[in-house]
Amino acid sequence: MGGLARNFVSEHFTTENYVATYSGSFSPVGHEAYWPSPSFIMRSNEFYRRPNRQRTTRVTNEMDRGPAVYGLACGLCRQT
Repeated sequence: MGGLARNFVSEHFTTENYVATYSGSFSPVGHEAYWPSPSFIMRSNEFYRRPNRQRTTRVTNEMDRGPAVYGLACGLCRQT
């Protein structure tokens, strides 16, 4: 079976690339008082949301649908 592990692993996962990724320096963000003023009006989600809608920040996917959703019948012919 033999062989070097590096033959089976992408070069993106080498120690050299890991060190190169995190070797740069980050400049800290200054205090909010020194930020430039935006050239647009920022509106909250409350502005776009219709009344009586549930408040959620979670993105739903196919795992969130219950088994009842998959067994719904057609409104015209009542076939599933």
